Amino acid sequence: MEQKNKYSEFVRSAFWLKHKVNEEVGKEFGLPATEVEILAFLYLNEGVSTATDIWRGRNLKKNTISIHIDNLVKRGYLERAGVDGDRRRVSLTLTDNAKRIAEESMRRIEGLWRELLEGIDAEQLKTFEYCIGIINSNAKRLCK
Repeated sequence: MEQKNKYSEFVRSAFWLKHKVNEEVGKEFGLPATEVEILAFLYLNEGVSTATDIWRGRNLKKNTISIHIDNLVKRGYLERAGVDGDRRRVSLTLTDNAKRIAEESMRRIEGLWRELLEGIDAEQLKTFEYCIGIINSNAKRLCK
């Protein structure tokens, strides 16, 4: 049971730290952290382009995503386009200004990861990355 608590604590801490980074980036660009997270998510996940994709990948409420997407479109950070063959779906595209914000978020999160991995030697890091790869594969399989 103690091990499960460590996993949960790590996941909570990692999400909280990422959110704090996006709050800082958001303050600089005049955006809420959630909107920075949406831009970064779209930037990082090629092929992800709809509100439903964001909902599945970010675990945010659908109405929250819709509100933030509307704000990002109004501010010129996202563009909407219809999806061929499905009138109900709308594809979202990052503008150049949105890419700058997402890149800044990623740059800072990479710095955060460097700090988190401080004190781990190369061999331990290789094992960690291997284990994360397996965990990620299992998570993707379970999500289907």
